[in-house]
Amino acid sequence: MRRLPVVARGLLAALAACAPAQPAELTDAERVALADTISTESAAWKSAAERADANAVLSYYVPDAVIVRTDHSVVSSDSLKTLLTSEFRSVRAQVITPGVQRIAVLGRDVAAETAVGDWVATDTAGRAATDHFALSRVWVRRDGKWRILHSYLSVQPTPTPESQATIRK
Repeated sequence: MRRLPVVARGLLAALAACAPAQPAELTDAERVALADTISTESAAWKSAAERADANAVLSYYVPDAVIVRTDHSVVSSDSLKTLLTSEFRSVRAQVITPGVQRIAVLGRDVAAETAVGDWVATDTAGRAATDHFALSRVWVRRDGKWRILHSYLSVQPTPTPESQATIRK
């Protein structure tokens, strides 16, 4: 009769030994290093966007990425190239000035980024427009590369003196 408990304990021990090992918690140093990596990737994305290089910007998104924009439209990575190519066609130069940026490392292969700042775009006619932006992105590591899985971008035009006067009326 005592065999069953012994067998059951042996079976449980064997199953526990076969279970996948739980990954060790990240150390503070690992979190800092991963956050620095995301910051570097984000800066490279910014550089590609400032050059209005649609293909370079696209290279930072995974194929199944979801992009949500200010107008609440949801853009798949498949349609992002068409959208960026169209938008960048009229851009001569862009300057993106991030203000506050925060990166939360959620695991070895996933991190969240939030940032606010200003975006100045100059069109091919030389007209400049300044917008404030807020963004959030989820970065994932796939095949050894950090890429954007989800992105939300909210852009609000900077009030001009004329629009401020209209608002006050």
